[in-house]
Amino acid sequence: MYCIYPRFQILFLTAILSRFIPFVKAQSIRLASGYTSAMGRVEIMYNGTWGTVCDDNWDNRDAAVVCSMLGFSRDNSVSFKKAFFGPGYGPIWMDQVECLGTENNLFQCPRSAFGEHDCGHGEDAGVVCSLDAIRLVNGSLPYEGRVEIKHNGVWGTVCDDNWGEKEAAVVCSMLGFPRNSASAKLKAFYGQGNGKIWIDVVSCHGQENSIFQCSIPSLGEHDCSHSEDAGVLCSPVRLVSGYTSSMGRVEIMYNGTWGTVCDDDWDDKDAAVVCSVLGFPRENAVAKKGAFFGPGYGPIWMDQMKCTGTEVNLFQCPKAELGKHNCGHSEDSGVICSLDTIRLVNGSFPNEGRIEIKHNGVWGTVCDDGWDKKDAGVVCAMLGFQKDFSSAKSSAFYGEGQGQIWIDEVSCVGDETDIFECKSETLGEHDCSHSEDAGVLCSPVPDENIRMVNGYTSSMGRVEVMYNGTWGTVCDDNWDDNDAAVVCSMLGFSRENAVAKSGAFFRPGYGQIWMDEVKCTGTEINLFQCPKADIGKHNCGHNEDSGVICSLHNIRLVNGSTPHEGRVELRFNGTWGTVCDDEWDDKDAAVLCYILGFSRKNALAKSSARYGPGNGKIWIDNVECRGNETDILQCQKSALGKHDCSHAEDAGVACFLDVQLVNGSSVFEGRVEVKFNGVWGTVCDDDWDNNDAAVICGMLGFSRINAVAKREAFFGEGKGIIWMDDVECSEFDRNIAYCKKSKLGTENCGHSEDAGVICAPEKIRLVDGSSPTEGRVEVMYKGVWGSICYDSWDDKDAAVVCLMLGFSRKGSTAESSRIAGQQDNIVWMTDVNCRGSELDIFQCRYSTLGRQKCSQNYYAAVNCTQDKIKLVGGQTPAEGLVKVFYNGSWGTVCNDGWDDRDAAAVCFMLGFLRENATAFTSSVFGYETGKILMNDVKCNGDEVDLFHCNFTLLDIKNCYHSKDAGVICAADLEKDSINSFENSVSKDKDITRTIVVSASVAGVVVFVVFVIMIASKERGNKNRRNNEANVTNGDALENPSYNIPLYGNIDNSEQNKAAHTLCKADDSDGDYEAILGTCADDDIYTTII
Repeated sequence: MYCIYPRFQILFLTAILSRFIPFVKAQSIRLASGYTSAMGRVEIMYNGTWGTVCDDNWDNRDAAVVCSMLGFSRDNSVSFKKAFFGPGYGPIWMDQVECLGTENNLFQCPRSAFGEHDCGHGEDAGVVCSLDAIRLVNGSLPYEGRVEIKHNGVWGTVCDDNWGEKEAAVVCSMLGFPRNSASAKLKAFYGQGNGKIWIDVVSCHGQENSIFQCSIPSLGEHDCSHSEDAGVLCSPVRLVSGYTSSMGRVEIMYNGTWGTVCDDDWDDKDAAVVCSVLGFPRENAVAKKGAFFGPGYGPIWMDQMKCTGTEVNLFQCPKAELGKHNCGHSEDSGVICSLDTIRLVNGSFPNEGRIEIKHNGVWGTVCDDGWDKKDAGVVCAMLGFQKDFSSAKSSAFYGEGQGQIWIDEVSCVGDETDIFECKSETLGEHDCSHSEDAGVLCSPVPDENIRMVNGYTSSMGRVEVMYNGTWGTVCDDNWDDNDAAVVCSMLGFSRENAVAKSGAFFRPGYGQIWMDEVKCTGTEINLFQCPKADIGKHNCGHNEDSGVICSLHNIRLVNGSTPHEGRVELRFNGTWGTVCDDEWDDKDAAVLCYILGFSRKNALAKSSARYGPGNGKIWIDNVECRGNETDILQCQKSALGKHDCSHAEDAGVACFLDVQLVNGSSVFEGRVEVKFNGVWGTVCDDDWDNNDAAVICGMLGFSRINAVAKREAFFGEGKGIIWMDDVECSEFDRNIAYCKKSKLGTENCGHSEDAGVICAPEKIRLVDGSSPTEGRVEVMYKGVWGSICYDSWDDKDAAVVCLMLGFSRKGSTAESSRIAGQQDNIVWMTDVNCRGSELDIFQCRYSTLGRQKCSQNYYAAVNCTQDKIKLVGGQTPAEGLVKVFYNGSWGTVCNDGWDDRDAAAVCFMLGFLRENATAFTSSVFGYETGKILMNDVKCNGDEVDLFHCNFTLLDIKNCYHSKDAGVICAADLEKDSINSFENSVSKDKDITRTIVVSASVAGVVVFVVFVIMIASKERGNKNRRNNEANVTNGDALENPSYNIPLYGNIDNSEQNKAAHTLCKADDSDGDYEAILGTCADDDIYTTII
């Protein structure tokens, strides 16, 4: 039979039945933050979101099920508790898991209901799965020996042909040792094995998780004897929980067990030894105490360390007897080794720019007090340039930086090899601002007669050469990758993977065209050495200007129309290959874009060889990133080279530039700032108009309609660099990167000309009010603004409207308004019924009419309140950077001490739930300017106001906007449940069949169904009577509400059944909207039972 009833009840029924039938998707479990792929924090996917598992009752039987799901053996699986692999984030999906160990899936084990728990992320569960496929044999210590692998149950050795440090690093990593300083041993250094020789001529990249991911011939094929058995010596020292591999808590292996080092007497000389062991320089090694990188666990092996700094190994240093100490893990030692500690930013060439140094993983600038040529010479020498003729630049010559200022009062003698050897104030202590940032101009790069112009990064651009003192371009006739290789080499980049671009790919230049018909072999030192036409002779225009993209990574984008899109290709073992699009999504694209220097935000995944099929290798399949990884190799994926794809499935990405709005009174307005090469800068208002504003609003997720351009620093003057000028966007542009504009960083403006925008809230506005916080409510549909009838309008509805407009839910009141005269007006919504917790009025229940007047000419209005707290920079009103209002000014909150309890107070103030409120640090929602009003916030979590918590108040000076605090508030649980099942309904064409099967299992549920059906029919009759007179055949507003009104007569004839099916099929986007102009009056959604 056919049963017709509102969709909310379908979802309600599905919710009940889902308790009996769990829907478990493939690829629903992963291990995160482990040293190898066989260990880590357990994370499961539920309702499309990854979350963790609480460790209550967690044991080895639970671990066995997890390992089995991931393809490892159940045997010897080990469970770990107390966030052993670090705390996760987001939901905690499971608690009280009690597996027998024989289940095929963790979802089959007894446990609490999904999402129900009494845990924090400090109790996240982890596992270590048995990986008995590799071992070290015949070494005198657990971290050295002959390498043996097991295949088909038989152990065998590895031949040392091509055996080197990269291969040794992979083996050591598999066994839980650090990759750094792994040593390869040849010629049966640890004695000859016997039996099988399984692998020969292995070739690793060095970052693989398993030796089986390296390039190897067929197993068992070799031309070796056991006198060539390969071995490794791994480091018994590792760094744990650091931001990079060069920093972390010091752990050593003794008697086969990892343990920590107590910080009594721990200093930089001890740190120097640790860094040396791990392959880093001894110089500038920094000792950290007091469990700086978090407390460890297990034994504390060393105490009272007194190294001189010259020892080869930590075990050689004077110390207490191994295992003897008077410490706790709150005293665990750490180190920061010197690595990539200096860079030049914002210069036109690689040999110039603002100086930035990295300390504790954070980049910061150098103050120009005392800055002179000797100091500049030391910096240039560190960067590989010549000391001679180096120039010191002061007063933010290369633009103002942001964040930390690490060094002040530098005084070098001139013969130092590192700026940290020079005299200076204590790191972080200064009396400067970024207007005093120091810079350098080092003596020219090996060839100063070539440059790249108009690229998105310093590694790409239009090629220009200098001849007779004048810059000119190169024609693209015969221009190919060999020519590009020479250009990249001249500029200090690798010749490998250089890509030639033609057709003025980086926009046409101007002036001279110096070269044409260039035919390099790729090995020349200078472009002028290549065969070519006579200098200045050509038959070209600037629309044929040549460009290049030099490789910075083992990753590239190919065949795109711009440098920030294309087919993804990775290089392993010297060979480029593609990525299969199985499981490929925007999170994977975000990681790729980040690696290439673009924004993670709005990164788009492209599949089905969108940018054309590649050829040769397909390196990776089934990639599943969380989106916040810094390398594609950190994501879950198939083993390298293993796939079931063809090049018709090659993956691609489209990357974009970041924008933000600053200094506005709401998230919808502000000064426009663009992020390029990691630096935020403003946009000049020359040619700035509403078309440009529309692009900015669209990039930020707001409506392009009614976007308003603001000029002359309407939202205040910015600071630092001005990235863009002469912007001219068209109605077709979707990212400002595509708009016509001047070269990035080239302008003739001051900050008094900074451009701004006001974006229209996407669907809603207030009109006819005496202030911005009040007025009649209008919503937009199909480009037309319309009103809402006052019928059923209450404070809950008003709360949702106010939240959408950037005001507080609390104190919002529903009002009525009358429209004077006979002015044209359309009504898009009536009978609105919100719970008050929705993020959007279109998530509420309502009816749609499209008529011209409301009953007695009364329309919905609101009076909103301006709260003393708001969220900015988020994609929804429930998330963003926290701003507070105090003493007449808005300001941010410093993230020192910021945690979920503080976030709970913020969310409660804004009308959201306290539960599952999540704190975010480090300005993840973008940088702000102006005051920092709060610091050291310490809430209990039950406060009703953030100002009731303990904190430091007023214009904080010891914090920076790089540490602005943010939150994500939990959405209403009931709404989330509905949305989740709504998605499953729209995606699962057989959901009704599932409902029938489930209902037959649970008799009590069938009874509930029967009751709902009767109630639905009665409600349909009532709705039909109420609405029949009001229905029109015009277009009605899209209605994603949960209760679709019933219109017209219900007729179960075969003809009407067919009409119902056809109309539902017209709903191509799957959101179950009512399309009254397309469907018959009696057409509603049907469910076959």
